Amino acid sequence: MKAHSEKKYTIVDATIVDSPYHPHLPKNLVIAGDREARWVSGGKVSRFDFKHHVVTDPNGIVLSVLTTPANVTDTTMFKPLLDTVDLPLATPVLADKGYESQSDRDYLRAHNCTDDIMYKKPKGEELSPTKARCNRRISAGRYAIERTFGSIHIWFGDGRARYRGLAKTHTQGILEFMAYNMKRSFA
Repeated sequence: MKAHSEKKYTIVDATIVDSPYHPHLPKNLVIAGDREARWVSGGKVSRFDFKHHVVTDPNGIVLSVLTTPANVTDTTMFKPLLDTVDLPLATPVLADKGYESQSDRDYLRAHNCTDDIMYKKPKGEELSPTKARCNRRISAGRYAIERTFGSIHIWFGDGRARYRGLAKTHTQGILEFMAYNMKRSFA
């Protein structure tokens, strides 16, 4: 795999968006707040949220966004998300370990894109030195999307939905990403 010095690649990632209605009940009870948000666990913490799945260019400019309940896995949204953008042939697609699956790798190959999805460490084994170097190289290019998420959280209210429901949360996300793109374009 070649280095990304030519700055012609795409980055895929997801960010959690807090629902404005956090139930104070155990997650197995009926939800009275937002019926479209879902529980997701991260470490020892469970959250009742939505998720924005995003594609950016190397400068962090958002090209597309899809919004789902938080319990939707990244791998299931990889193909629908990339189908929303028109990528030139051989475009490297950078993604973290959450997108690592054979079907996502096959999708990139079938669409003539370069597979730059990070590798997961096999259970009970070490990652090969070649795959570890590849992960470091991919990680170095992914900072742009993390910067995008961080800026949006700071500028527009820390990743919290202001309205109830998936459609309204998606609309809020689109508006925030548009405002972010405009601010970055004119800066």
